[in-house]
Amino acid sequence: MEDMKSMLERAMGSAKANAERRAKVYRFDIFKGVEDSDGKIQKIRSIGAAQLMEGARTYTVYLKPLLKDVFYLMPEEKKLTRGDYVILTREPAPVPPRKYYWNNIGEGFILAGANSGLMRLEWDFFGADDIYMSLHPMNRGESTEASVESAA
Repeated sequence: MEDMKSMLERAMGSAKANAERRAKVYRFDIFKGVEDSDGKIQKIRSIGAAQLMEGARTYTVYLKPLLKDVFYLMPEEKKLTRGDYVILTREPAPVPPRKYYWNNIGEGFILAGANSGLMRLEWDFFGADDIYMSLHPMNRGESTEASVESAA
């Protein structure tokens, strides 16, 4: 019986060590916003979230209106667009050696001044210019819904 107990304790210790070694995942709110009289963006409602693995540069974007679709947000390095980031979709490549085909479908612009800490997201096909992503990770357990004060 003691042998079984020590095996169980070893297994639990190993599982805990593996969990600590795993990279952290940070979550960022994506929301519809409106500019107030001071020029500061106020959140109306959450419409999705982005995730970023610790050490990575690519955000994985999930939008509530498009539950089956996944978007990717990467820093714009080639300067082929006006944005600081590029919004992409990906599809499996039918022929090796390429794994995926990446489709550029929008841009992200990092805001400054009163709106520092936000990125404005522009999709080529939505036509909306009031979608923003917070660049500050949400705390675990934090709600993505707008509070009464920010909606007023």
